[in-house]
Amino acid sequence: MPNVLGCYGPMPFYCSEDAIFNYKDLKTSKQVRWAEHAVYLGKTIKEFLGFSPLEVSFTLRFDASRGISPMVGLPQLEKLIDQHLAFPLIIGGGYVGMMVMDKYDVKHKFFGKGGGCIVAEVSVWFSEVGSDSILNRLI
Repeated sequence: MPNVLGCYGPMPFYCSEDAIFNYKDLKTSKQVRWAEHAVYLGKTIKEFLGFSPLEVSFTLRFDASRGISPMVGLPQLEKLIDQHLAFPLIIGGGYVGMMVMDKYDVKHKFFGKGGGCIVAEVSVWFSEVGSDSILNRLI
């Protein structure tokens, strides 16, 4: 039975005796937005405007010897980005937020007989969507 470590919408991250599909190099970034107002002969005054969307990135490994072939996993990942929908991102059992996949880069690492990719590492970038997203209004 797999131990689910998190998910992005319909894509679970898991570890079991038969398969390993997990994230690594997890990074998050949160930024504050400020307006600057110039003051004649004085110091600039900053005004808090709010937060920029949370940004999350990590690397996924599609490895045929670990139970998830790149030939199967990469089309599923491509389908997720092509849908351009926000999905919940859950990491380690904690809800991160409603995220959209902004970008992914594939690094084809190893190839088997016949030239088919057997190991690929994919760097994935996500950004948080606002509370007024279409998906949030449907829920």
